[in-house]
Amino acid sequence: RARSAAADARLAAARADRWPGLRLGALRGREADADVQALQLSLELPLFDRRGAGVDRARAETSRAREEQRRLERELADALDDALAHARLARDHVTRLEAEVLPRARRALDALETEYRVGEADLVALLDARRAHARSALALLAARLDYRFALADLDALNAGDDDHAPDLAP
Repeated sequence: RARSAAADARLAAARADRWPGLRLGALRGREADADVQALQLSLELPLFDRRGAGVDRARAETSRAREEQRRLERELADALDDALAHARLARDHVTRLEAEVLPRARRALDALETEYRVGEADLVALLDARRAHARSALALLAARLDYRFALADLDALNAGDDDHAPDLAP
């Protein structure tokens, strides 16, 4: 936006430069034996150079700056959409792991521990259940980390604009 505003200012200056310049001057002094006083008025008339090239260049620069601003805004909007989609997927993954996968692994482990205590399950089955539970817990930690990174990316792209920040509470 700053580039666009600067280009607009240069265009306004180039347009103003097309108009004739008016100068007023005064002179007072002594020459030989007389006091001299003079008033000078000069008008710069661009008869052969209408100074249109400067305006044309400034218009082109303004147009390029505005197009660049639109391109950057589109890129930011696309990046925000991608980051938002990733954050939602990460949040849903955390929710599924917390609500389904980890409780299922915990129930299986509890059941196998009970069976092992009464002699109905062997040690290998119990160790497999513990390993599955540990993998589920690690998957949940990794999903939470991915979710936090997704939120950080979204916040960075949103530049702390809380008015337009989506609600992605888990």
